[in-house]
Amino acid sequence: MCKAYYLIEGVKDNSAIYKDSNGIYSIPIELEKYLLSYLLSFKHFYLVECCFPSNFSNLENIKKIDEKLSLLIESGINYPPVIGLASEILKYKLDNNLIDMTDILSYYESILGNVLSHIHNEKYFMAKSLVSDGYKTKDCYYWILSYLKEEEKVLFLTYYDYCIYEEDLEDFEIKDFSMLEKISFNNLDEFYLKKRHKFMILP
Repeated sequence: MCKAYYLIEGVKDNSAIYKDSNGIYSIPIELEKYLLSYLLSFKHFYLVECCFPSNFSNLENIKKIDEKLSLLIESGINYPPVIGLASEILKYKLDNNLIDMTDILSYYESILGNVLSHIHNEKYFMAKSLVSDGYKTKDCYYWILSYLKEEEKVLFLTYYDYCIYEEDLEDFEIKDFSMLEKISFNNLDEFYLKKRHKFMILP
């Protein structure tokens, strides 16, 4: 068995587990049994950890991640906010046509490396969810990345797909509110603008 990271191109199939936001593309259903973890999605591409048998031959639309990027991913997984922030910045650049899909892994490697190099001063912390819903489970702890003062909301990181979501502050048990001031922003746009500047990823 060969455990590694892969970039998989989605197929138009609504029956599989992992779909994009439009529900059009998904990981090919024949690959799901080899899936160990679902890391990121960009458009209709999925970055996943799989464990394929040595005789696995169905490599259509599958690209193995090289050693350099794999090591960066492993480093980021040790501090999950790195993966979440790098993913969101990459999605922002793709959505705004600042980069294209033809060399997505090179872009991701560059962004991930920048985030890893400049994240040491961040004051993120974990807090317990007080409710269960589509993104959170009651009594589970999640990384809190920002407090959005104008809306009384926080940005938190899910543990199963490294996505950043916005939820009400009251959904979390915050024991030390002074921690929020260290990660406070007026709104979502300000948060991402300042993060892109901090991690030297412009515009």
